[in-house]
Amino acid sequence: MKIQNLLDTYAFKCDIVFSSRVYENIEKGKYSDTYVFLPEKGIEMRKPGGKQFKIFLYELARGTTSAGKYNLNLVAEFVTKKGFEIKYDDTDSLYLICSDKYYEKCDEAFSRKDLSKEVYFTEMVKITIIVMKSLQNQQEKYFGVSHKEVVNFRPDDLFMRGIDTVKQENSELFRFIGEKIMWEAMDINNTCSICKIVEDALWDARFKWWDFN
Repeated sequence: MKIQNLLDTYAFKCDIVFSSRVYENIEKGKYSDTYVFLPEKGIEMRKPGGKQFKIFLYELARGTTSAGKYNLNLVAEFVTKKGFEIKYDDTDSLYLICSDKYYEKCDEAFSRKDLSKEVYFTEMVKITIIVMKSLQNQQEKYFGVSHKEVVNFRPDDLFMRGIDTVKQENSELFRFIGEKIMWEAMDINNTCSICKIVEDALWDARFKWWDFN
């Protein structure tokens, strides 16, 4: 939120994570009494140390597919249009910062000393929770491959949570489209974006005979 994340965005863009020295009594701008932890300046010019040092560079192992990057960019575009700042993202997670406009009244009250520091941060957390809910469905919905004991990219069944298309009460057409999309997306040889997979699934469904009784 208002506190600077120890893992700077620039480091992630460069595929590195660096630890940072915590400075004491650093106050930032209009947020008096709010301590900000800054990354160590000039560290990018230094020779990386080993893991025994308190400050070291560590290269990230990445395996993001082109399709995964495309899908992530769609999500990033959506949240930035909503006024959120992306702090860090990968194929599994998206760490966001709310726009300052959501905290304006809270900031003004804190500046007037109408709020204690504890109440101020409590209100900020409450605001963040409310705002973040506008970006989700209130229910987790995802699917994937469940690697049990051994890695298995050709499972008999997919791991699913909250996916409505597979329910028996749904039509055969609805289940066909949903299952085709999920299996195609999880195929180890897939190179298509999720949007292209959906288009292909809908196109294939047009040429099949469906019983809606």
